Amino acid sequence: MLAVTSRSMPSHTMRATTLLALALALTGCAAAASTTTVTATPPNATDCGGPKNADIAFASFAFDPVQPVRGEPLVVTANGSIAGRVAHGITGGDGTVSVTLNGLPLFAGPFNTCGKTSLALPLGLGSVIIDSVTCPAPGGSAVSLAANLTIPGIAPPGQYEAKLTASDQNGAMAYCLAATMAL
Repeated sequence: MLAVTSRSMPSHTMRATTLLALALALTGCAAAASTTTVTATPPNATDCGGPKNADIAFASFAFDPVQPVRGEPLVVTANGSIAGRVAHGITGGDGTVSVTLNGLPLFAGPFNTCGKTSLALPLGLGSVIIDSVTCPAPGGSAVSLAANLTIPGIAPPGQYEAKLTASDQNGAMAYCLAATMAL
């Protein structure tokens, strides 16, 4: 609170200061009472491996909820199929997930190409569960992948990008999935 006394300034200065303080207080109240609607860019996911370079080609992606919210669960799913040319199918392998905020690295960790992997987020902010390929998966079979996490309530605003790259049991690219979202 601003206290103004007549001993510290002339009366005309005190009136101007009081009016300025009142105007600032009213502006603050009006700003607090108003509602600002911000339209966030919808999240997006892409197949960064491509059907010619990777064992798996993705045909569809989904975000649930459609617009991610701090402090709430988020599930990203990708559906596709293993290329028919991959006669050996997928029986194993490993991958890496990396997350950036406005281009700066936030997190990176390994996961298994087959099955479910849980990765702890830094600073005890939760975990990411990657539900990858159900193996063994023969060539030509349909696959569904999912990444589950609760977005930390303290996640800073900005543009996030997550990239999952996985190799198969022979070291060939099994898949590459890139997802972007704004908070």
